[in-house]
Amino acid sequence: MVIGEVDVITTGKKRKRRKRKQMEDKRIKRKMVKTDADAAHAQSLELLDLNTMSSSLYTDRAAASFASAVLQDIGIGHEGEASHVVDRNKIRRQCKKL
Repeated sequence: MVIGEVDVITTGKKRKRRKRKQMEDKRIKRKMVKTDADAAHAQSLELLDLNTMSSSLYTDRAAASFASAVLQDIGIGHEGEASHVVDRNKIRRQCKKL
């Protein structure tokens, strides 16, 4: 059947194209370098999270551990970086500002 052969060929081409695109995206991600703008954006997101946590009914310690876990999961906070660590004192300071 001609239709079956055309579908197989077209499907193969589309798979190759999709695979090439995925590989290119992986290469681009590896080459990306974090800049100062990325760090500033991360800090503003951290402050936004702290304001949200401080206005809710969580304890300071629970809010701090939750915020630190979220930052680590999305890749902003690393174990060696002290600037992105959220502790309960930061949460308390944000509560006082509100």
